Amino acid sequence: MATIGLSVESGAMYAVLFDQGTDAVVANRMTALDGGVATALPAAVDGMRAAARRRKLDVDAVGLVYSSDSERDELKSIVDYGSIADVSLFPASSAFLGWLARSSEFADAERVLLYYMGDAGVSISLADAATSTVSTAKTAALDSMSPEKIGSTVPLAWEVLDEAGVKANSVALFGDRSGNRDLVDILALGLGLPVVRVADADQVAALGAAVLAVDKVPAKTAKVVEALPPVVSVEPVTIVPTSTDPVPPVEARGAQPRKKLILTAALLAAVLSGGVALASTLPDDGATTAAPTETSAPAVTEVDTSLAGATSSVVIAAPPETQLPPAPAPAVEQPVFVEPEVPVTWESVQAPAPVVRQGTVETLSPIPAQAIPPNAAVVPTTVDAPQFTIPPVIPEAGKSQEQLEQEAWDRHWQHTAQWLEQEIAGN
Repeated sequence: MATIGLSVESGAMYAVLFDQGTDAVVANRMTALDGGVATALPAAVDGMRAAARRRKLDVDAVGLVYSSDSERDELKSIVDYGSIADVSLFPASSAFLGWLARSSEFADAERVLLYYMGDAGVSISLADAATSTVSTAKTAALDSMSPEKIGSTVPLAWEVLDEAGVKANSVALFGDRSGNRDLVDILALGLGLPVVRVADADQVAALGAAVLAVDKVPAKTAKVVEALPPVVSVEPVTIVPTSTDPVPPVEARGAQPRKKLILTAALLAAVLSGGVALASTLPDDGATTAAPTETSAPAVTEVDTSLAGATSSVVIAAPPETQLPPAPAPAVEQPVFVEPEVPVTWESVQAPAPVVRQGTVETLSPIPAQAIPPNAAVVPTTVDAPQFTIPPVIPEAGKSQEQLEQEAWDRHWQHTAQWLEQEIAGN
């Protein structure tokens, strides 16, 4: 038994074939909207039904995602006109919660902060599985993907959590620009939450619709129902509460102080300009394996995920043997001529007699404590703001380049901490 999920994302129609037996997507397809949705929708459904027949699967239901009331009416008219059978329409929020419920990465997460990083900017919302709701998204434009710009979006995420009055369990990262290797480190540091980069983000809504369509599968015939095992009846049990005291209301977390948000953004900018620069030299472990694609039409591509997983082996050559230089020949000791010692006679010299000086001895009187001003011993110092650049390396003999760079970063972080302490104490 299988279902089909469809959604319109980024100017294309995305479709997935979900096998309920294996609980996995076995095929997916992207159809361009060159001829409009009225042409792409039937083509996507026919392509997924053909993929199901090749795998000997029966398609029982089709789920279609809409993002607005006008789009829902348009899709419904296309379905009715094309006589596409067993189609159910779901809002985008419900489809997303359907995907979230079956995602292994967020199996234990009750609330997930949705962080979409697109070409135009960032969109942040909160998905609450307990209440089956998705909050209104907050957006911000980004003209670049520099660490400072990315760090400036963290206060926006805190505003989403403050308005909801809850705490998130993790962060789901989507979007075409979510592949930035600094983005995960910045959000994890600024939000204090685990960050998961979602692969194939354009198929998330379609997969959620396919999962929700399982509940819309029509009932089987009476012969199939008779073959099922008998259902054991269970009598209802009434649970009597042990206490009638009212439950105290849960206090929502107050809004973050603006000063704290500004200092958090400053600290993120400092970390991203320095520490993340070192982390950028490490290999990226967020790469995903692309699925093979089947081509059924010039403007239509189909990807069969059942063929994914092929890997290639890499042979690492052993390093060449290092030849040690030959040992130096032993040095030949030359005979040393030692001259006979000649005794030295020293003449006695009488030390001059000490001269006693006549006069008065000057005595220094201590300055009374009352005469010293209270702030005379305190020299105020001002710590300059840290520079968001890679700190200079001071050459020093006997130390490797790695040690010199580490000492430079240690001096940079110490200076940044002194500056933050000064800013917090002054405000």
